[in-house]
Amino acid sequence: MLKKACMGKNQVTEDQVGGIEKGKFIEDRNVMCYIACIYQMSQVVKNNKLNYEASMKQVDIMYPPELKDSVKKSILNCKHIETVKEIEEDKALSKEELHDISSSLIADFHECTKEFEISADDIKAAKAEKNIDKLDPCFIGCAFKRSGVVNEKGLFDKEKVLSFVNENLKNEDDKKMLSEIVEDCSKVNDEPVTDGENGCERSKLVLLCMMKHKDDASASDELKSIIQSKLVSSGLECIKDHPLSLSDIRAFKEKRIPNNEDAKCFTACLFKKIGIMDDMGKLNPANAREHAKQVFKGSEQHMKNADEIVTACSKVNDQMTSDGNKGCERAKLAFNCLTKNAAKYGFDFDVDV
Repeated sequence: MLKKACMGKNQVTEDQVGGIEKGKFIEDRNVMCYIACIYQMSQVVKNNKLNYEASMKQVDIMYPPELKDSVKKSILNCKHIETVKEIEEDKALSKEELHDISSSLIADFHECTKEFEISADDIKAAKAEKNIDKLDPCFIGCAFKRSGVVNEKGLFDKEKVLSFVNENLKNEDDKKMLSEIVEDCSKVNDEPVTDGENGCERSKLVLLCMMKHKDDASASDELKSIIQSKLVSSGLECIKDHPLSLSDIRAFKEKRIPNNEDAKCFTACLFKKIGIMDDMGKLNPANAREHAKQVFKGSEQHMKNADEIVTACSKVNDQMTSDGNKGCERAKLAFNCLTKNAAKYGFDFDVDV
Protein backbone atom coordinates (compact mmCIF):
# COMPACT_ATOMS: atom_id res chain seq x y z
CA MET A 1 0.00 0.00 0.00
CA LEU A 2 2.76 2.46 0.94
CA LYS A 3 4.79 1.54 -2.13
CA LYS A 4 1.86 2.09 -4.50
CA ALA A 5 0.92 5.42 -2.91
CA CYS A 6 4.50 6.73 -2.92
CA MET A 7 5.14 5.58 -6.50
CA GLY A 8 2.13 7.54 -7.74
CA LYS A 9 2.98 10.55 -5.64
CA ASN A 10 6.56 10.81 -6.92
CA GLN A 11 5.95 9.63 -10.50
CA VAL A 12 8.37 6.72 -10.48
CA THR A 13 8.06 3.35 -12.20
CA GLU A 14 8.66 -0.20 -11.02
CA ASP A 15 11.80 -0.26 -13.17
CA GLN A 16 13.17 2.71 -11.22
CA VAL A 17 12.40 1.50 -7.69
CA GLY A 18 12.05 -2.28 -8.04
CA GLY A 19 15.73 -2.89 -7.33
CA ILE A 20 15.90 -0.82 -4.13
CA GLU A 21 15.14 -3.84 -1.94
CA LYS A 22 18.22 -5.49 -3.48
CA GLY A 23 20.40 -2.46 -2.83
CA LYS A 24 20.20 -1.00 -6.34
CA PHE A 25 19.59 2.76 -6.22
CA ILE A 26 19.13 5.16 -9.13
CA GLU A 27 20.51 8.68 -8.57
CA ASP A 28 17.29 10.49 -9.37
CA ARG A 29 15.44 13.13 -7.34
CA ASN A 30 12.05 11.46 -7.73
CA VAL A 31 13.50 8.14 -6.58
CA MET A 32 14.96 9.82 -3.51
CA CYS A 33 11.62 11.48 -2.83
CA TYR A 34 9.96 8.07 -3.19
CA ILE A 35 12.30 6.61 -0.54
CA ALA A 36 11.66 9.58 1.76
CA CYS A 37 7.92 9.09 1.28
CA ILE A 38 8.17 5.41 2.31
CA TYR A 39 10.26 6.31 5.36
CA GLN A 40 7.94 9.08 6.50
CA MET A 41 4.65 7.22 5.97
CA SER A 42 6.02 4.18 7.84
CA GLN A 43 7.39 6.58 10.53
CA VAL A 44 10.95 5.29 10.09
CA VAL A 45 11.73 8.99 9.66
CA LYS A 46 9.72 11.26 11.94
CA ASN A 47 10.08 15.02 12.36
CA ASN A 48 12.99 14.85 9.90
CA LYS A 49 14.90 12.38 12.12
CA LEU A 50 15.58 8.65 11.99
CA ASN A 51 13.09 6.98 14.35
CA TYR A 52 15.20 4.09 15.67
CA GLU A 53 12.49 2.44 17.80
CA ALA A 54 9.90 2.58 15.01
CA SER A 55 12.43 1.13 12.55
CA MET A 56 13.10 -1.86 14.81
CA LYS A 57 9.38 -2.41 15.31
CA GLN A 58 8.79 -2.36 11.53
CA VAL A 59 11.46 -5.05 11.12
CA ASP A 60 9.74 -7.29 13.70
CA ILE A 61 6.41 -6.85 11.95
CA MET A 62 7.38 -7.03 8.29
CA TYR A 63 10.57 -9.06 7.80
CA PRO A 64 10.94 -12.87 7.78
CA PRO A 65 12.98 -14.37 10.67
CA GLU A 66 16.05 -15.11 8.54
CA LEU A 67 16.47 -11.42 7.62
CA LYS A 68 15.58 -9.71 10.89
CA ASP A 69 19.04 -9.78 12.50
CA SER A 70 20.90 -8.47 9.47
CA VAL A 71 18.36 -5.68 8.87
CA LYS A 72 18.46 -4.65 12.54
CA LYS A 73 22.25 -4.55 12.38
CA SER A 74 22.06 -2.21 9.40
CA ILE A 75 19.64 0.06 11.26
CA LEU A 76 21.95 0.08 14.27
CA ASN A 77 24.80 1.26 12.04
CA CYS A 78 22.62 4.19 10.94
CA LYS A 79 21.52 5.15 14.45
CA HIS A 80 24.08 7.96 14.58
CA ILE A 81 22.22 9.84 11.84
CA GLU A 82 20.38 12.72 13.52
CA THR A 83 18.74 14.54 10.62
CA VAL A 84 18.08 14.01 6.95
CA LYS A 85 17.72 16.52 4.16
CA GLU A 86 14.13 17.53 3.82
CA ILE A 87 13.46 16.55 0.21
CA GLU A 88 9.72 16.16 0.70
CA GLU A 89 9.05 19.79 1.46
CA ASP A 90 7.29 20.64 -1.78
CA LYS A 91 5.33 17.41 -2.17
CA ALA A 92 2.06 17.28 -0.27
CA LEU A 93 0.16 14.05 0.13
CA SER A 94 -2.68 13.82 -2.37
CA LYS A 95 -6.24 13.44 -1.11
CA GLU A 96 -6.30 9.88 -2.42
CA GLU A 97 -3.15 9.05 -0.44
CA LEU A 98 -4.57 10.65 2.69
CA HIS A 99 -7.66 8.50 2.44
CA ASP A 100 -5.45 5.47 1.81
CA ILE A 101 -3.89 6.00 5.25
CA SER A 102 -7.08 4.70 6.86
CA SER A 103 -7.32 1.64 4.62
CA SER A 104 -3.62 0.80 5.03
CA LEU A 105 -3.74 0.67 8.83
CA ILE A 106 -4.77 -2.99 8.86
CA ALA A 107 -1.93 -3.92 6.51
CA ASP A 108 0.58 -1.84 8.50
CA PHE A 109 -0.29 -3.68 11.68
CA HIS A 110 -0.89 -7.17 10.31
CA GLU A 111 0.79 -8.61 13.40
CA CYS A 112 -2.80 -8.91 14.68
CA THR A 113 -3.51 -11.52 12.01
CA LYS A 114 -1.58 -14.09 14.05
CA GLU A 115 -3.86 -13.69 17.06
CA PHE A 116 -7.09 -13.74 15.09
CA GLU A 117 -6.09 -16.19 12.33
CA ILE A 118 -6.96 -13.79 9.55
CA SER A 119 -5.09 -14.14 6.27
CA ALA A 120 -3.94 -11.45 3.88
CA ASP A 121 -6.51 -12.79 1.41
CA ASP A 122 -9.27 -12.19 3.96
CA ILE A 123 -8.20 -8.57 4.28
CA LYS A 124 -7.88 -8.11 0.51
CA ALA A 125 -11.35 -9.59 -0.01
CA ALA A 126 -12.88 -7.29 2.60
CA LYS A 127 -11.26 -4.25 0.96
CA ALA A 128 -12.25 -5.32 -2.56
CA GLU A 129 -15.86 -5.96 -1.55
CA LYS A 130 -15.93 -2.91 0.74
CA ASN A 131 -17.49 -5.19 3.33
CA ILE A 132 -15.79 -5.63 6.69
CA ASP A 133 -18.54 -7.77 8.25
CA LYS A 134 -16.46 -10.89 7.61
CA LEU A 135 -13.59 -9.51 9.69
CA ASP A 136 -13.59 -10.06 13.43
CA PRO A 137 -14.25 -6.61 14.98
CA CYS A 138 -11.63 -7.42 17.62
CA PHE A 139 -9.05 -7.86 14.87
CA ILE A 140 -9.86 -4.29 13.77
CA GLY A 141 -9.64 -3.25 17.42
CA CYS A 142 -6.23 -4.90 17.75
CA ALA A 143 -4.93 -3.06 14.67
CA PHE A 144 -6.34 0.28 15.77
CA LYS A 145 -5.00 -0.04 19.32
CA ARG A 146 -1.52 -0.89 18.00
CA SER A 147 -1.62 2.20 15.79
CA GLY A 148 -3.02 4.45 18.52
CA VAL A 149 -6.25 5.18 16.64
CA VAL A 150 -8.22 3.61 19.50
CA ASN A 151 -7.02 4.02 23.10
CA GLU A 152 -6.97 1.59 26.01
CA LYS A 153 -10.46 2.67 27.03
CA GLY A 154 -11.78 1.51 23.68
CA LEU A 155 -12.42 5.05 22.42
CA PHE A 156 -11.36 6.72 19.18
CA ASP A 157 -8.35 8.83 20.21
CA LYS A 158 -9.07 12.03 18.33
CA GLU A 159 -6.26 14.02 19.96
CA LYS A 160 -3.61 11.42 19.15
CA VAL A 161 -4.71 11.09 15.52
CA LEU A 162 -4.83 14.88 15.10
CA SER A 163 -1.34 15.09 16.59
CA PHE A 164 -0.15 12.59 13.97
CA VAL A 165 -1.77 14.68 11.23
CA ASN A 166 -0.13 17.91 12.39
CA GLU A 167 3.30 16.32 12.85
CA ASN A 168 3.45 14.38 9.60
CA LEU A 169 1.54 16.39 6.98
CA LYS A 170 2.96 19.64 5.63
CA ASN A 171 0.23 20.73 3.23
CA GLU A 172 -2.35 22.88 5.04
CA ASP A 173 -5.23 21.82 2.77
CA ASP A 174 -4.49 18.16 3.46
CA LYS A 175 -4.27 18.85 7.18
CA LYS A 176 -7.63 20.60 7.11
CA MET A 177 -9.30 17.82 5.11
CA LEU A 178 -8.00 15.00 7.29
CA SER A 179 -8.76 16.93 10.48
CA GLU A 180 -12.37 17.27 9.34
CA ILE A 181 -12.53 13.51 8.77
CA VAL A 182 -11.09 12.85 12.23
CA GLU A 183 -13.61 15.25 13.78
CA ASP A 184 -16.49 13.53 12.00
CA CYS A 185 -15.33 10.02 12.90
CA SER A 186 -14.87 10.99 16.55
CA LYS A 187 -18.67 10.96 16.79
CA VAL A 188 -18.50 7.16 17.06
CA ASN A 189 -17.46 7.68 20.69
CA ASP A 190 -21.08 8.67 21.37
CA GLU A 191 -22.46 5.45 19.85
CA PRO A 192 -23.62 2.73 22.29
CA VAL A 193 -21.47 -0.44 22.28
CA THR A 194 -21.65 -3.64 24.29
CA ASP A 195 -17.95 -4.43 24.77
CA GLY A 196 -16.73 -1.34 26.65
CA GLU A 197 -12.96 -0.97 26.87
CA ASN A 198 -12.33 -3.87 24.50
CA GLY A 199 -13.06 -1.38 21.73
CA CYS A 200 -13.92 -4.01 19.13
CA GLU A 201 -17.33 -2.67 18.15
CA ARG A 202 -16.19 0.95 18.24
CA SER A 203 -13.14 0.16 16.12
CA LYS A 204 -15.44 -1.27 13.48
CA LEU A 205 -17.48 1.95 13.57
CA VAL A 206 -14.29 3.99 13.13
CA LEU A 207 -13.23 1.93 10.11
CA LEU A 208 -16.70 2.22 8.54
CA CYS A 209 -16.52 6.00 8.97
CA MET A 210 -13.07 6.14 7.34
CA MET A 211 -14.26 3.97 4.46
CA LYS A 212 -17.23 6.27 3.92
CA HIS A 213 -14.95 9.28 3.55
CA LYS A 214 -12.67 7.36 1.17
CA ASP A 215 -15.68 6.49 -1.01
CA ASP A 216 -16.89 10.11 -0.92
CA ALA A 217 -13.47 11.25 -2.15
CA SER A 218 -13.54 8.71 -4.99
CA ALA A 219 -17.00 9.90 -6.01
CA SER A 220 -15.78 13.51 -5.98
CA ASP A 221 -12.81 12.60 -8.19
CA GLU A 222 -15.17 10.93 -10.67
CA LEU A 223 -17.42 13.99 -10.78
CA LYS A 224 -14.39 16.23 -11.22
CA SER A 225 -13.35 14.09 -14.19
CA ILE A 226 -16.83 14.45 -15.72
CA ILE A 227 -16.73 18.25 -15.31
CA GLN A 228 -13.23 18.42 -16.84
CA SER A 229 -14.35 16.33 -19.81
CA LYS A 230 -17.38 18.56 -20.41
CA LEU A 231 -15.26 21.72 -20.23
CA VAL A 232 -12.66 20.36 -22.64
CA SER A 233 -15.19 19.13 -25.23
CA SER A 234 -17.13 22.41 -25.11
CA GLY A 235 -13.92 24.42 -25.17
CA LEU A 236 -12.76 22.71 -28.36
CA GLU A 237 -15.98 23.77 -30.07
CA CYS A 238 -15.73 27.38 -28.87
CA ILE A 239 -12.08 27.83 -29.75
CA LYS A 240 -12.92 27.49 -33.46
CA ASP A 241 -14.81 30.79 -33.42
CA HIS A 242 -12.77 32.43 -30.69
CA PRO A 243 -9.10 31.45 -31.14
CA LEU A 244 -6.82 31.70 -28.13
CA SER A 245 -3.09 32.39 -28.00
CA LEU A 246 -0.67 30.31 -25.94
CA SER A 247 -0.56 33.06 -23.33
CA ASP A 248 -4.38 33.04 -23.20
CA ILE A 249 -4.41 29.29 -22.60
CA ARG A 250 -1.74 29.63 -19.93
CA ALA A 251 -3.83 32.29 -18.18
CA PHE A 252 -6.91 30.06 -18.18
CA LYS A 253 -4.88 27.23 -16.66
CA GLU A 254 -3.92 29.67 -13.89
CA LYS A 255 -7.63 30.50 -13.47
CA ARG A 256 -7.21 34.01 -14.88
CA ILE A 257 -9.26 35.33 -17.78
CA PRO A 258 -7.27 37.36 -20.34
CA ASN A 259 -8.57 40.86 -21.03
CA ASN A 260 -9.10 40.51 -24.77
CA GLU A 261 -12.20 40.06 -26.93
CA ASP A 262 -11.55 36.47 -28.06
CA ALA A 263 -10.83 35.23 -24.54
CA LYS A 264 -13.94 36.86 -23.08
CA CYS A 265 -16.18 35.67 -25.94
CA PHE A 266 -14.65 32.19 -25.73
CA THR A 267 -15.72 32.15 -22.08
CA ALA A 268 -19.24 33.29 -22.97
CA CYS A 269 -19.47 30.54 -25.59
CA LEU A 270 -18.25 27.97 -23.07
CA PHE A 271 -20.73 29.11 -20.41
CA LYS A 272 -23.60 28.94 -22.90
CA LYS A 273 -22.66 25.42 -23.98
CA ILE A 274 -22.47 24.09 -20.42
CA GLY A 275 -25.80 25.73 -19.63
CA ILE A 276 -25.03 28.39 -17.05
CA MET A 277 -25.45 31.39 -19.40
CA ASP A 278 -28.52 31.96 -21.57
CA ASP A 279 -28.87 33.47 -25.06
CA MET A 280 -29.38 36.90 -23.50
CA GLY A 281 -25.84 36.79 -22.14
CA LYS A 282 -26.85 36.40 -18.50
CA LEU A 283 -26.26 33.71 -15.89
CA ASN A 284 -29.35 31.53 -15.66
CA PRO A 285 -29.66 29.51 -12.41
CA ALA A 286 -32.77 27.64 -13.61
CA ASN A 287 -31.07 26.47 -16.79
CA ALA A 288 -27.89 25.63 -14.87
CA ARG A 289 -29.99 23.53 -12.49
CA GLU A 290 -31.35 21.41 -15.36
CA HIS A 291 -27.88 20.82 -16.79
CA ALA A 292 -26.56 19.97 -13.32
CA LYS A 293 -29.15 17.19 -13.04
CA GLN A 294 -27.58 15.52 -16.08
CA VAL A 295 -24.01 15.84 -14.80
CA PHE A 296 -24.53 15.11 -11.10
CA LYS A 297 -26.95 12.21 -11.34
CA GLY A 298 -27.53 10.72 -7.90
CA SER A 299 -25.62 13.45 -6.06
CA GLU A 300 -28.09 15.81 -4.40
CA GLN A 301 -25.30 17.67 -2.60
CA HIS A 302 -23.41 18.48 -5.80
CA MET A 303 -26.62 19.63 -7.51
CA LYS A 304 -27.35 21.84 -4.49
CA ASN A 305 -23.81 23.26 -4.57
CA ALA A 306 -24.01 23.95 -8.31
CA ASP A 307 -27.32 25.74 -7.82
CA GLU A 308 -25.94 27.83 -4.95
CA ILE A 309 -22.74 28.96 -6.69
CA VAL A 310 -24.52 29.98 -9.92
CA THR A 311 -27.22 31.77 -7.92
CA ALA A 312 -24.57 33.57 -5.85
CA CYS A 313 -22.67 34.68 -8.97
CA SER A 314 -25.87 35.78 -10.74
CA LYS A 315 -25.30 39.17 -9.11
CA VAL A 316 -23.15 39.93 -12.18
CA ASN A 317 -26.43 40.16 -14.14
CA ASP A 318 -27.07 43.50 -12.43
CA GLN A 319 -23.83 45.05 -13.66
CA MET A 320 -23.77 47.24 -16.76
CA THR A 321 -21.92 45.82 -19.78
CA SER A 322 -21.27 47.22 -23.26
CA ASP A 323 -21.92 44.17 -25.46
CA GLY A 324 -25.52 43.24 -24.66
CA ASN A 325 -26.63 39.72 -25.61
CA LYS A 326 -23.14 38.64 -26.64
CA GLY A 327 -22.36 38.26 -22.97
CA CYS A 328 -18.59 38.44 -23.37
CA GLU A 329 -18.09 41.21 -20.81
CA ARG A 330 -20.48 39.54 -18.37
CA ALA A 331 -18.76 36.18 -18.93
CA LYS A 332 -15.54 37.72 -17.61
CA LEU A 333 -17.34 38.92 -14.48
CA ALA A 334 -18.96 35.51 -14.03
CA PHE A 335 -15.65 33.68 -14.58
CA ASN A 336 -13.98 35.70 -11.83
CA CYS A 337 -16.85 35.05 -9.43
CA LEU A 338 -17.05 31.32 -10.19
CA THR A 339 -13.32 30.65 -9.90
CA LYS A 340 -13.11 32.71 -6.71
CA ASN A 341 -15.88 30.67 -5.05
CA ALA A 342 -15.38 27.25 -6.70
CA ALA A 343 -13.46 25.63 -3.84
CA LYS A 344 -16.01 26.87 -1.30
CA TYR A 345 -18.71 24.89 -3.09
CA GLY A 346 -16.58 21.82 -3.82
CA PHE A 347 -15.82 22.60 -7.48
CA ASP A 348 -12.07 23.25 -7.38
CA PHE A 349 -11.42 21.98 -10.91
CA ASP A 350 -8.76 22.94 -13.45
CA VAL A 351 -9.63 25.16 -16.41
CA ASP A 352 -8.06 23.23 -19.30
CA VAL A 353 -8.66 24.43 -22.87
